[in-house]
Amino acid sequence: MKSIMTVDIEYDWETKESRNLKEVVPKLLDFFDKYKIRATFFVLGSLAEKNEKMIKEISTKHEIASHSYDHVNFSKLNENETAVQVLKSKKVFDSIGIKVRGFRAPYFKTNNYLYTILKAAGFEYDSSEFGKRIYNKEGILEFQVPSFVPFVRCGLSYFRLLYPFSKFFKPKHMFFLHPYEFMDEIPHSTTTMPFLTKQLLEINKGANAWKIFEYFINKQKIKWVGCWDYLKNE
Repeated sequence: MKSIMTVDIEYDWETKESRNLKEVVPKLLDFFDKYKIRATFFVLGSLAEKNEKMIKEISTKHEIASHSYDHVNFSKLNENETAVQVLKSKKVFDSIGIKVRGFRAPYFKTNNYLYTILKAAGFEYDSSEFGKRIYNKEGILEFQVPSFVPFVRCGLSYFRLLYPFSKFFKPKHMFFLHPYEFMDEIPHSTTTMPFLTKQLLEINKGANAWKIFEYFINKQKIKWVGCWDYLKNE
């Protein structure tokens, strides 16, 4: 069985800090090497600008795709603002010699302009929707992020939140995670965050997140690949 592994490289949980890049990403790359996992890293353009050496290092073994320039909610953007986020991020990757074919909108939120803009900018696929399918949408291939069970997405955040019940979840065609989930102390938003959200964020973080993720990987007899490799082979 073959599935897609994806990693969203962004700031530490609604902050402008990026400690996860130094504290977690190198360990995650070693983990992927250990288990022969290849992944797609959806990277913010603003972080790629500041961490060019690391992003280039990741690109030697994994696919790099765009996660927009800033981590903003696309459902609140107009057409011009959407174009800025898409094109500015692509320009960053072009400038450091990395060809990006894929895109994922922050928060998995899109708008009516996104797919036309992605197509015009030369992107070949997107992964910003939840669902069960991989299908063509306005000339862009859409890799929908599936659910383990209804309303429980195939992501580490859901898997660790519902652990140990999640031990019984069966893998789908895609899985996603955020490096900050492995931090012992996850920086909280500088803006107001609901109390419940803060409490949920703390569940099975850090060392527990590593144990749970390793359990998930060991349990599945899966070849993990990135989006583009999956597409080429299918």
